[in-house]
Amino acid sequence: MTTINTLSHTLQQWTRWMRLQRALLWSMRGLAFALAFSLLIGGIGLYQARLLKQEFLALVILFTVTFPLISGIAAYFWKIQTMKAARYFDRAFHLEERVATALELQTENHSIEIIQKQLDDAVNASRGVKPSRDLPLRFKKLDGLLALLFAILIGVLWFQGEALFSAAGRQRAVEQAIAEQQTQIEELIKEINASKALTDEQKQALAEPLEEALSSLEDNPSVEGAVSTLVSTSEKLQAMTNQQAAQSMQALKETGSSLASQEGTPLESIGKDLANGNLANAASDLASMDLSQMSAAELQELAEQLESMAGTLASTNPQLAEALQNAADAIQNGDTAAAQQALAMHPPVDKCKSTDQCFTGGESGGGTVATGCGANSRSGRKSNGAGKSIGAEWAGKCSGGAK
Repeated sequence: MTTINTLSHTLQQWTRWMRLQRALLWSMRGLAFALAFSLLIGGIGLYQARLLKQEFLALVILFTVTFPLISGIAAYFWKIQTMKAARYFDRAFHLEERVATALELQTENHSIEIIQKQLDDAVNASRGVKPSRDLPLRFKKLDGLLALLFAILIGVLWFQGEALFSAAGRQRAVEQAIAEQQTQIEELIKEINASKALTDEQKQALAEPLEEALSSLEDNPSVEGAVSTLVSTSEKLQAMTNQQAAQSMQALKETGSSLASQEGTPLESIGKDLANGNLANAASDLASMDLSQMSAAELQELAEQLESMAGTLASTNPQLAEALQNAADAIQNGDTAAAQQALAMHPPVDKCKSTDQCFTGGESGGGTVATGCGANSRSGRKSNGAGKSIGAEWAGKCSGGAK
């Protein structure tokens, strides 16, 4: 005798086939949507010059894999009501509502004979059904045509959009170069604030245009805005550098004139070189002084002259003033070795690259920190592509003002 379990088992088999059919249908719709969405997002990204060719390909692959997969899985596991499925199968397999009626009679108050006859009729009719034949796995032509259309458009964009991809590549290079410039400016500000060669007023004067440049680069990150900002900042720094260099040179000449007028003193010849602007010779003579050959009176006189020079240069060249003061203190304390070392604080004469670098002390990069262009010169070497056009121009303008 046929039981309701037999019909239920058949319905379960049909339902699994129906789930496959629905998963295929929605997977194709998901694919069409994924291609359309990829085309939309990719088109917007290329129009804004923000999407590289490899990123566009990755975007298309990601969408065309995930969207159909998610759509198909969701469609397969979406809840199916048994009665609705029975009515659907009656229509699809031309069973003339035999299955739906048999299920309805199970819940209604009818005689067992009527229920059994309807059940037997439904089961017998269902035995001639083959889902793979009567309900083949297929998708709607419209969905397939839409997917094909969007795939063709994506192919056209891929092969014909080289100019757009190139523009996006240039824009990306510009953004990376600007980011590098921002990082290097931040590093330069830290160097300036930590420099002992600058007074507080000089630090503030140099850091202010750099901080303004950072703010401008954040507000206007375009290549035109970046170039304008960097060039403007370099010009400001160069102007301040020239002013500081002129003040430093003037102070050294005045100090030299004062020393040159003190005949017979240890620093007379050095004073003449300073007064004539011959800083390299003055630095060489100062470093080569043999303090061990001087008498106590000469050392005392030398200490007084060094202390006087330190006081004069404190406002324009604090690093040199500190070295001179250290030498004077060492002489007064009887430590000629320490004094000799303090007097030799400048780089070798053949490595003095700027006007007063021989009297600024420290290593070869010390003077450029005070100019505010040292880090920018490095940026010209570090950047590439569009970065070179930005950093190199700034570095080029700064290189002439690094004193």
